[in-house]
Amino acid sequence: GSITIPARDLAGFPAFFGTRGVHGQLSASVTWSGTPEHPPIDAHAALGHAQTDVTVLSLPLDLDATAHYDGAHADVTLGANARRGQMLSASAGIDVLATDLLASLGGALPPWRASARAKLTRFPLQTLAVLDDRQVRGHASGEVSIDGLHDDARASLDLTADDLTVGEIACKGAGVELSFDGQVLAGATHVEEEDGSIQASAHIGARWGAAMTPSLDSTQPADVSVTAKNFRAGVLQPLLSSVFAELDGRVDADVQVHADRATRTLAPQGTIKLSGGVIELASVGGEFHDASAVISLTPDGVVKLQSASAKGLSGKVEAAATARFSGARFVGARGIVQVPHQEPLPLVLDGVQVGLFDGQIGLDVDPAASGPGLDVK
Repeated sequence: GSITIPARDLAGFPAFFGTRGVHGQLSASVTWSGTPEHPPIDAHAALGHAQTDVTVLSLPLDLDATAHYDGAHADVTLGANARRGQMLSASAGIDVLATDLLASLGGALPPWRASARAKLTRFPLQTLAVLDDRQVRGHASGEVSIDGLHDDARASLDLTADDLTVGEIACKGAGVELSFDGQVLAGATHVEEEDGSIQASAHIGARWGAAMTPSLDSTQPADVSVTAKNFRAGVLQPLLSSVFAELDGRVDADVQVHADRATRTLAPQGTIKLSGGVIELASVGGEFHDASAVISLTPDGVVKLQSASAKGLSGKVEAAATARFSGARFVGARGIVQVPHQEPLPLVLDGVQVGLFDGQIGLDVDPAASGPGLDVK
């Protein structure tokens, strides 16, 4: 038998198909023969000049998908093309017996196993509204694979962008790599600027097996490291836009953190330095410039903020703090924030300066004497 759907605009489909806001000419066909236990099935679908709401994706695509099932194994392919050529090619294979599918109707899913591959070729990042809103430009290329899904899953991802631009900051290259070998989730990312760079890596114990998604394994330790050299912090501002309305400056860092939930230990080590910083909090407003600070971390659980200072449109603020951890448990923190009398800061409410202020604030933070929470003085 066969079923054919002539070319038709998705906008005209009934609402229960969930195609509202999606446009494009869809055509499809399905053919089958044989018995329910051995049903060769072939399917093909094409969606021409597909477009979604611009708040999601602004790039029109031509999609083409094929599928073949022989009663035991299914192969599926998908291609996505734009005006510049093919940007996405993907394939998947699924092992599931037709007899098991028929026996499980109305009940639990039968045993199955799947694998998938996808290749991305110069996909324009700015066509994704979530990145365009944050002024992220560039083209992403790479591959992702999953093997043994719903059995003993393994996965890998390798994406690069050789022309990444964030706001007015141009980067020479950027990339991210992820892999899971059955026991460890390993990841690494890097961003290379014209005169700075940052690299980060992580090795975290994880489990996947027959589950649909991996989960962290609390019996295994985790290691995270970050290295930065003259890195311009403005590249991170789009990721932190809910906190910072503006963020810039140069960062040098060399930090390693070892965490072991089984022994309840946390061992950080290294330093982070900020110079020439520009900071404006999204919730407060008021820009600070010439910001500088040094954060040091020691394996015995001490975190120190030293030599922190920043200037407002007028005035200056200075700060220092120390926090201590025992394993992964917070022990306490002490801090001081000072605005010198000779360099008072403007007091701004709703964008209007209502005065000047100076003074000193001391903070003591300790675990609550009884029950959860913190005692703050």
